[in-house]
Amino acid sequence: MKKIIASSMKVKLIICITTISIVPIMILGYISYQFYIKNLQENTILYSAEVIARVDKTIETYVSDIINILNFRNDYYLLHYLKLTEAGNIDNNRKYTVRMLEQFNQYKMMKTDLEDIRIVMENGYTIGSMGQYWDDQSDAFFKLIKDKPTDEAIIMAPHQNLLNENVFTICKGINASSLHQLSAICIDVNTEFLNRIVKDINMGARGYVYLTDDQGKVIYQPVRSDHLRHHKVIIDHKKLGNDESGSFIHTIQNQEYIVTFIASSLTGWRIVGVSLESELAKGVDRIRSITVLVIAICIVAVILISIYMTNRMTKPIKALQELASTAADKNFTDHATVQGRDEIGYLALSFNRMITRIRELMDQIVEDKDHIRKMEIKAMQEMIKPHFVYNTLDSIIGLLESNRIDDALDMIEALGKLFRTSLSHGKEMIPIHEEVDHVLTYIRIQQFRFFNKFDYGANIDSSIRTCQTVKLILQPLVENSIYHGIRGIESRGRIEIKGYQQAEHLVLEVLDNGAGIENTRLRHINHVLAGRTSVTDASDYFGIRNVNERIKLAFGSEFGLMLEQAPGGGTKAVVRLPLTKDSNGGIHL
Repeated sequence: MKKIIASSMKVKLIICITTISIVPIMILGYISYQFYIKNLQENTILYSAEVIARVDKTIETYVSDIINILNFRNDYYLLHYLKLTEAGNIDNNRKYTVRMLEQFNQYKMMKTDLEDIRIVMENGYTIGSMGQYWDDQSDAFFKLIKDKPTDEAIIMAPHQNLLNENVFTICKGINASSLHQLSAICIDVNTEFLNRIVKDINMGARGYVYLTDDQGKVIYQPVRSDHLRHHKVIIDHKKLGNDESGSFIHTIQNQEYIVTFIASSLTGWRIVGVSLESELAKGVDRIRSITVLVIAICIVAVILISIYMTNRMTKPIKALQELASTAADKNFTDHATVQGRDEIGYLALSFNRMITRIRELMDQIVEDKDHIRKMEIKAMQEMIKPHFVYNTLDSIIGLLESNRIDDALDMIEALGKLFRTSLSHGKEMIPIHEEVDHVLTYIRIQQFRFFNKFDYGANIDSSIRTCQTVKLILQPLVENSIYHGIRGIESRGRIEIKGYQQAEHLVLEVLDNGAGIENTRLRHINHVLAGRTSVTDASDYFGIRNVNERIKLAFGSEFGLMLEQAPGGGTKAVVRLPLTKDSNGGIHL
């Protein structure tokens, strides 16, 4: 047997095809019938287990989202509210109360199943989205809180709230060092969300899914589950104990049911799936008859054809196997020479194309990475050019000599932050919010140097803040706005940075109210950026060309930079990028 397993694919195919043809004749009848029954039963159990696991994952994901909301317990306004409430400072507590309740309502709008979010104090005082009241059952509740780690959530059994709605409650303790008494944040979740998750689950015509708590008490059941009154007996009878999952056959009213269950590690609930075993047998007799007929007709032809076909199939596959082995050793020079127009021939052709393309891409990746790194180094050199560092340090010295210690410290901190962001731990891509923070730090330094000659602002849509961008693309644009725009005007300057999503793209804008650019020169610059015109001097428009080229190298030629006349005068630099986020994000290119 070991020799057969270790033999070539050709031998395996011949043995496999012949065996599959002969064995069904020998086991025809009862054994064949039992095989199908067993196979269907196993598939049903696997399917039931997958369905139950999917339900468990969906419920745990939902509950995890609720638990994440409980982290609001560390909110600045909430902690100040509790501190002032303990101190009896009602007047100064209003703004914290309003802010806290507004956040509660926002959470309820985000998840419509949330019936109430509230803060419960150890003395029984409760405040939340349903108002303020005293909870006379808080002693038992806080005993549970004290018995568990502060960071561990408590999931309470379903019950009825003040409005007689069926809910279950999730809580976390609030045990800040500044507070004298223990408090907790609690969320009531309507159990209707369980019905939405379970109602469309298909467990057969008479099958269903229900949920119990860790004590075996039913906390959710579908309307059609006529036999649910028996299920606690099932679990007790089988002595499942602390088993996390399993399946078994159980008889209810002379009907055999397949019962599959899984225990949630997060909630402690047990999800139980029930399906009728007799539904598996439908069609088995017909399958048996068809199988016998097909085997009888095909077995002779299969034996004769198997040897011929295996020869034709395995020879070119073996050749491709050898080439794939050499490619695995990073040898991308050899190509397949298999001839033919069938699938294997096309496979060989595709393999050759793949090898060629891999080699080209590897060369291109090495070249592009080297180019991007050089451009990034040039961008960093431009940002920390000697006259900028000298002027900044000179401004710091001037502030110190003027005894403006706080301003000098702010400027030193900003300069340090500017250099740290420029390095970015060697990363080529950073989130939008880091890029914006970097350029705002640069603007702060320039404000000190130019004695607040200009104002600035940033308006970045929250939906794009975690999108990825090539670093150091906004600072050269702001530098142009300051030195070539605002510095040349007598009135007060203004720099505005915007970021938003446009269709499937991300757009960043830098606008100023400076001297602007003459139309002919503006067209020339845009032609240079688009690659339709070359520059006579390598230093011409270096900053914006560097930004434009790094974007195109990173994302493709359809993205990049262009300049426009700003509304009301001045210049607007427009950067177009793809929508990209990291693995925790929801937007991708």
